[in-house]
Amino acid sequence: MNLDPILIIGGGFVGLPAARRLAKAGHKVTLVNPTDYFLFTPRLIDALAGIGNPETWTEALSTCAARDGFTYVQGTVTQL
Repeated sequence: MNLDPILIIGGGFVGLPAARRLAKAGHKVTLVNPTDYFLFTPRLIDALAGIGNPETWTEALSTCAARDGFTYVQGTVTQL
């Protein structure tokens, strides 16, 4: 089966899991995100309160890509 490549713009709560699942299903996936990390934003309230470890609230998208089998490009899409 020949699968078309997939471009995902944004590595947030929807984009990152979509990239992971589609890559696992055998698709060639490229994820584009302006920052080089995923930030677990629900923990920001903990940061405001001064509790928790901020290092556990982020994950490098390059690490995710290498582990999960998709391509990560840091950048901003301005035109399709």
